[in-house]
Amino acid sequence: MSSRRMTTIAGSLVTAAFSTVMIFSVTASADEGPASSKGGKAVDEAPAGVKLTTTLPETISVDNGSQKTDLTATVKNDGSKDSGKIRLLVVGFDGMTVKNVQGCSPIEEMDLPEGSNSGFACPIDNLAAGKSKSFAVDATFDLKKTGKICLPVQTGDGKKTFWQQ
Repeated sequence: MSSRRMTTIAGSLVTAAFSTVMIFSVTASADEGPASSKGGKAVDEAPAGVKLTTTLPETISVDNGSQKTDLTATVKNDGSKDSGKIRLLVVGFDGMTVKNVQGCSPIEEMDLPEGSNSGFACPIDNLAAGKSKSFAVDATFDLKKTGKICLPVQTGDGKKTFWQQ
């Protein structure tokens, strides 16, 4: 990825609505929720008939000993038309560090959005109307801090951000 493209990402993430993670001190597990209506927002207008949103677990549990957690990040197309090439970014802030996202590539440290500590880019060739795609996320959580995660959904080239949570 070029620095210019990632700079566009960083600029759009600066105005992002972050999802703050609620932590419970038990063995790691996650349940689906909150939907994009809780903490997400549209940024650039998506193509006609395409409605992209994201979903994160409503609660995230962390193993106290290892500080490891796992969750699922989901992107949905609730529209009536296919999305074309898009990508989902999974970016960690403050107490949440994203260690791996299944099927995705790490974002180089110099290309991370300002204030973030980790991130992965997940290319999606096409998301059909009414379909979703989920990604398993491995992360660590510093229990002394508030963890934040941001899920921007962008064009495949990163020039527009359709949604971020």
